[in-house]
Amino acid sequence: MITPTILAAVALTALQLADEATIDAPELVARCADAGGVLTLHADLLVVGGAAQTEGCHIILDFCRLVLERIQLSASGFFLIDGQPGGELRIERSGLAQSSKDGPVNILLRAHHLAIDSTVVDFDGSIHLETGMGDRGMMYVGSTILRSGSEDVKVGASGNFEEGKAEVRSSILLAATDINITASLSLRRGTVDVEGTSLLAGGSIAIQTGDLGRTRARGNGLIQAGDTIAITSSGEGETRVAENRIQGQNEVRISSGRYTNASRNIFLGSGEVLIEGPLCESQENIPDVVCVPSRTTAEASSAEAN
Repeated sequence: MITPTILAAVALTALQLADEATIDAPELVARCADAGGVLTLHADLLVVGGAAQTEGCHIILDFCRLVLERIQLSASGFFLIDGQPGGELRIERSGLAQSSKDGPVNILLRAHHLAIDSTVVDFDGSIHLETGMGDRGMMYVGSTILRSGSEDVKVGASGNFEEGKAEVRSSILLAATDINITASLSLRRGTVDVEGTSLLAGGSIAIQTGDLGRTRARGNGLIQAGDTIAITSSGEGETRVAENRIQGQNEVRISSGRYTNASRNIFLGSGEVLIEGPLCESQENIPDVVCVPSRTTAEASSAEAN
């Protein structure tokens, strides 16, 4: 049944699309060049189709929305989209790549609400996706390939703020050095959910939340690091790791500040595997790994006070 609420939502979406200017990728690059390489958007913009190359472009979202759909964009210099603290960025069915072979080129995509779906991002330099300043930053990566040829890949939500949410689903993340997927790591109540994804890093992999956070990794094809893998939450947090193939050459650490559950994972080929938490369950892992009880933050503070 079509309710008045649904009709209102459809009408609002239609109004928003009608108000949104539409251009193609070559026009976006031309506007950035005309603005001296730093383009500030004050109204919503939809970029659909086309292929273009830029020497380097900074796009600033002034509390507006930018949608990139079915475009191919290559950059020979640093590429930045900055939509903090109130911008929205959506990228769908597109390709973003480095065009220069003279050395690594970095890309930074930052917006308070950031979603990237069915897209390939392929740079030799660092690939950072962030929500930036503000509580409740929302990050979504789905059916996407993020590949850094010589540096790191980072997916982060509200790193220094509260209630950030980072979801990575059905994707592939490849980094020559480290991969970091985090939410509200320095504060509280962040959520990280990694599912149906492969993570391959030459260095370390960290999937983490801070105090009262929820960290989940489930049903992932391969989480492999040349150094260490840490899947954690801190003070009073919860960590659940299930049905993954995890291979950390030096160490795998799964921990929480309150409750840890690791079940039906395959750790073959890993170095030392440590599963710990104040409340801890380890079930049906290969090889079998016994939980190590640890103290809560409150218990540790009490012990230090005494």
